[in-house]
Amino acid sequence: SPATETPAIASDLPLIVNTPSAQVPAPTATPSGPKRRVVVLDPGHGGDEIGASANGVVEKDSNLDFAFRVKALLEAQDIDVVMTRTTDARAAAQIAGYTATRSDLQERINIANRAGGDLFVSIHGNGSTDTSQKGVEIWYDSKRDFAAEGQQMATLALQHVLS
Repeated sequence: SPATETPAIASDLPLIVNTPSAQVPAPTATPSGPKRRVVVLDPGHGGDEIGASANGVVEKDSNLDFAFRVKALLEAQDIDVVMTRTTDARAAAQIAGYTATRSDLQERINIANRAGGDLFVSIHGNGSTDTSQKGVEIWYDSKRDFAAEGQQMATLALQHVLS
């Protein structure tokens, strides 16, 4: 649904409240100099998988637009960004033995792993029959070693979704 109210961060943790002080974590230093952060942005859905749609807004399109906006913000902070898709298409063709959706999801993971992503966040604008639910969601994996950074990234992106 269109972002008209407070967006949500989704994980297996309770909903968090956005705080203005959230910052993208600083890069980790290496012996040869500072390591650049790599953030993998996953604009959910794509191609024939449209996601939610209402009032002329189609999730696959709004997710992609949002991801490009987040990408620009991150690159302005000298952070490398890899997107799982940059067009209206699935991330991968169907893999033998997998459904189209499973193939697509697996390729999104493969893209993040090949990129050596420090963070992986998935952007969604899901629909609901509950009219009190509005906004967008950004998913991250709270069980990974980099969960705190994923939460920070999701919080920062959501702070800027409306502006």
